[in-house]
Amino acid sequence: MKHVIETDTFITGWANTWTDKEGYPLVFDSKEQAEKELADYLRDAQEAFGRGDTDHPYLSEDYRISEVTA
Repeated sequence: MKHVIETDTFITGWANTWTDKEGYPLVFDSKEQAEKELADYLRDAQEAFGRGDTDHPYLSEDYRISEVTA
């Protein structure tokens, strides 16, 4: 099964906003790959917040991993 990371957006609700370098939506071959990508992202984002590089505290509850059904 394929998986995506979805972000809880204010306007559209849960959406896959993650893209590759060419702008295509990211799809992961396993839930474990998606979990690792999200954990790495959140770790890096929290470190940036701690350094004062951003004023937005990225929170894990703003993201979820969903199975692609189509």
